[in-house]
Amino acid sequence: MQIHKAGHLPEEDFDPRFPIPSVRKRRLAAGILADMVLGKENAFTEVYDPGRSMLHTQLLVNMSESGINLVMPAKKRCPHMGCGLKWNKQEHTWDCPCHGSRFDRDGGVIEGPAMGDLK
Repeated sequence: MQIHKAGHLPEEDFDPRFPIPSVRKRRLAAGILADMVLGKENAFTEVYDPGRSMLHTQLLVNMSESGINLVMPAKKRCPHMGCGLKWNKQEHTWDCPCHGSRFDRDGGVIEGPAMGDLK
């Protein structure tokens, strides 16, 4: 899952080509920014802080798994970036471990970033 940034951002670091993509994430960012203006605490401020460190053990695990998923044979691949999909027994969905796309049993996209169904 990709975690976007929201909060104080130096002007030279702003790039309009990379907005917060989903409505849910935009609402979350708006809530964080509104709380900052009002001087309120927000439980998500630290998670979305642009100055947070991205160097965590889980990052290395995710990078390794993503690399393996790109090179290993897989029955189904995500149309977003080609990662091998894994069957989720609990949800009865095909899940992409690289970027979080999800597909129903028949390959219809449930959640992006993938924009299209499986072929």
